[in-house]
Amino acid sequence: MPDTLDPDRIVAERYVTVRAAGQELSVTFAPFGSTVPADRETVVRLLPRARTLLADFAAVRERATEYLWDWGAEGEETEEEKAAFLRDVLPSALTVADGAGTEVHYENIGEEYMLDGYWPVVHHDAGLNPVRVTVEA
Repeated sequence: MPDTLDPDRIVAERYVTVRAAGQELSVTFAPFGSTVPADRETVVRLLPRARTLLADFAAVRERATEYLWDWGAEGEETEEEKAAFLRDVLPSALTVADGAGTEVHYENIGEEYMLDGYWPVVHHDAGLNPVRVTVEA
């Protein structure tokens, strides 16, 4: 992957779009406990973790999407429905935050799964284990 994770560009534009695991993904950086975009110092500190996440994004995406399925499933879905969800629902953004926080956003999930204007976010702990889902608007 070419180094599109230039700290000055990220700070100026507030995010960067990269290719990871065969898809385009917006990447943002945030200070601990904040939704305010990161300053250059924070971005530089988080870049090694971001590069690791992006290098292994296929596995990160798979775990997050499976967790999202389990969170939203009602128990009556077929294996075919689950397979289609896991294949077709792709995250649109990744937030790397201070304090080992990682968020995988599914902004383009579609009205079949979420009301229009809402999208799920899978939050991960420091070990990259999905731990909860929130719904954003």
